[in-house]
Amino acid sequence: MAAFRELSVEQRIKTLESEGALSCDCAQLLLEQLAQSSEANIPASVANSMVENQIGRFSLPV
Repeated sequence: MAAFRELSVEQRIKTLESEGALSCDCAQLLLEQLAQSSEANIPASVANSMVENQIGRFSLPV
């Protein structure tokens, strides 16, 4: 298997689900969030380049 950080965000989520680290519901929620990346303050592609092993985003207003 490739290094976790080399997987796409979708592959990371699915790997965590298959290993039992995420429930099916949590994985589905993260995948839905990934699909709505255009509505987020930080697009998934940008967040993925900022943090190694990124699987989700959380916007916090300041």
